[in-house]
Amino acid sequence: YVATTFYQEALDLLRAHGLTRNLGQTQLEFADSLGSSAVAALLKRLTEIYNRVRFGSHHAESDLTQAQALLQSMRRALAGRLSSEMTNDQ
Repeated sequence: YVATTFYQEALDLLRAHGLTRNLGQTQLEFADSLGSSAVAALLKRLTEIYNRVRFGSHHAESDLTQAQALLQSMRRALAGRLSSEMTNDQ
């Protein structure tokens, strides 16, 4: 389940930026709690893939490719968010 590995990487990345999932939250509730940001939209799409792969019988190569792309986009979005926060602090 490589796509589930990408989901865990996304959670680790978010945690490194101070965004953590509460124990009582489902994966989609956590994504919704991030609001309407680009990061939230990316996590929602990654969560959909995670749920499809983890709980369904569908394991397409396209899911893996899409999960990789979403994780890369999330890294860029979080890096942009960090640089924006640093610029605003000055």
